Amino acid sequence: MKEDLKQRKNRRKDRLSTNLKRLSEFNREYKKRYFYMIINNRKEGERLLGQNSIRFLLLSLQRSKFMSESLLDCLRSRKVSAAYLIARAHFEVTGLVAYFYKHLGDFYNNKITYEEMDKILRGLVLGGKKFPDKDKRKEVNVPDSINVLTLIGEADKLFNSMANEKKDIFINCYDFLSEFCHPNCLGLTLGSDYIDWNKCVFAKKQSFKNEDLGILLSYICISSSFFFAIYDKCFALVKDREKNDMPFLLRSLPSAIWTLLKYGLNLQRFVDVVRKY
Repeated sequence: MKEDLKQRKNRRKDRLSTNLKRLSEFNREYKKRYFYMIINNRKEGERLLGQNSIRFLLLSLQRSKFMSESLLDCLRSRKVSAAYLIARAHFEVTGLVAYFYKHLGDFYNNKITYEEMDKILRGLVLGGKKFPDKDKRKEVNVPDSINVLTLIGEADKLFNSMANEKKDIFINCYDFLSEFCHPNCLGLTLGSDYIDWNKCVFAKKQSFKNEDLGILLSYICISSSFFFAIYDKCFALVKDREKNDMPFLLRSLPSAIWTLLKYGLNLQRFVDVVRKY
């Protein structure tokens, strides 16, 4: 019995170590896909799906990257409550890209029109429920954002399809993380322990229990792996089908400056932006 318990602990420790290593490795995957700057090379035209799609994908990549880095920071600093929030946010951006991929496929398979696809992409990039200035919101015609549960539901269908089995893993992971993000039963148990029916101890500082680490690391690995798979499919599909409407993709500051000079673009405006960073 003791040996079985020891073996289970060792297996759990090995899984934690493996998933933590995978989470660190995901940072290298973000770097492989990173671009310093994009420059749209068409200002007018009936079809701008290529440059708009690439911009959307790179914006999604940046958010996903920040969520992954922030989760690692939380693990190092033992911020368990923030870690659950960040992990759930990562699932949401993965759902965002999955939703886009589904409708992009529908468009190329002639199931929806260009106008419908453009409206969906506009909602994904510019959508929102609130705007700092209500009058300006009407002025710029901000579209409504797409409900996050719609994004998660679409991602779950795609996840099931790619896995060739219906287990609803993606949405079940998201729903479980949500329980810790809301002031529900599980959310209220963070930082507390019941000794028996009438005694409860409250921690002075945040810390991770073994089960917290197991959940967070395994779930973020699911979301990250799925994100990269769908992101790469989207990027390759757009690059293949929108050859005449691809932006300049620049990986470094020197290449950005060279391109701006070569094509006579606004270098001063670029310098002003760079100074902010």
